[in-house]
Amino acid sequence: ADPDSFRRLHVIIGDSNRSQWSTWMKLAVTHLVLCAIEDAFRHGVPSGFEQYAFADPAAANRTVSRFLDNPRAELTLESGESVSALGLQRRYYAAVKAFIETHGDALASSLPATTIDTIMGEWSRVLDALERGAYDAQYTTQIEHYDNLAALFDALKRRRPDVTFAQMEQLELDYHDIANGRLYGSLVARNQMRELLTGDNVEYAVHNPPTDTRAALRGRFVDAALNVGAQFSADWTHLTLTAPERREAILLDPFEAEPTLGFEQLMEALN
Repeated sequence: ADPDSFRRLHVIIGDSNRSQWSTWMKLAVTHLVLCAIEDAFRHGVPSGFEQYAFADPAAANRTVSRFLDNPRAELTLESGESVSALGLQRRYYAAVKAFIETHGDALASSLPATTIDTIMGEWSRVLDALERGAYDAQYTTQIEHYDNLAALFDALKRRRPDVTFAQMEQLELDYHDIANGRLYGSLVARNQMRELLTGDNVEYAVHNPPTDTRAALRGRFVDAALNVGAQFSADWTHLTLTAPERREAILLDPFEAEPTLGFEQLMEALN
């Protein structure tokens, strides 16, 4: 993106998460939080989230990553206050709920595939389940590790007391392997992991990028380059034809799906 106009917030935590439900919740909740922060920034008013800044974000991240080992572990905020991960989630939930009360219609229009009530309902229920330290039956096929891998490891240790940590570690790595892993597919086949999308949905998304962002242009370029066997590269902003003649198009606006002059010239070179 144009560095004079945009800054990229690169959130990659949980990228290897295979649970579609968990990924959906992560994206949906993050969307609502960012909407509240962005709207406040545009109007020059506090968003309510400033008070939740961490004194040491990296340390807080490590603490939260071990949540199941110590759910009550305290996170230190910049203000000096300490709060648990669940306590902070409750505060985030309350701030988003207050924002929804005054911006519900605008938020609803930004969520064409789901509803605000669905997101907030699931968010609240999973926080309640975490608070109890137990999961309802409906979450055993949704939440990432706890009721699937942890239970699987416990069962494995009962059947094979001599199983090593390295073997269990390999099993977890297999779960996250999207290319050759077999464990995730096995959990899905046994109805122990719920999927929100069908294989056809995924296949369609692979070959059909969103039509209202620069991804549409990137997809057109990649398809054309592959069809003619051209040597090329593509990243977020640059589309490059490297042989037989080097040409490049730059797509700065992530929300612009109309071809630029440089893009049209690049496509002409491919033809």
